[in-house]
Amino acid sequence: MLRALVYTLGVLLSSLGYAEDEAQLKAAFVYNFTKYVTWPLATEQANGQLRVCVSGKGAYTDELSQLAGREVRTFRIEVVNLSMGDALDGCQVVYVTGEDVRKILPKTQDKAILTISDDPDFVERGGIIGLITEGRRIRFDINLGRAKASQLQISSRLLQLARRVE
Repeated sequence: MLRALVYTLGVLLSSLGYAEDEAQLKAAFVYNFTKYVTWPLATEQANGQLRVCVSGKGAYTDELSQLAGREVRTFRIEVVNLSMGDALDGCQVVYVTGEDVRKILPKTQDKAILTISDDPDFVERGGIIGLITEGRRIRFDINLGRAKASQLQISSRLLQLARRVE
């Protein structure tokens, strides 16, 4: 099922207007990643909000905000736009781009936060999932070591679909 979704997203990217739909597809990837990640038991049992925090210029804020209210397992997604001085407390997912990557990424280390970005070399710099645009397709890399250090479990089904797992 996940493989079919990734394939469908790739086909859509090829057939739709690339620039505007790329943002929507990346937001869809973020949503689907949350389905295949397990947070520590205390977070999973909280039965509350799954807070997706967004930071950075060009971070697809409008497209990611459309995820608000959607459900993932026992969670309801809440989308929050971060300012540079904001604490990351309460964020379970952080989508970060641009200059904010080097400022925010160190604050997420060893916290149960799924970090996602489309910045080049994101996983090499300590991020967990890096979105990669190859031609007209979106792929992703996973830093499994960083995920484990953050107490996150990533489904083997998602790992199989990754372009690269470190």
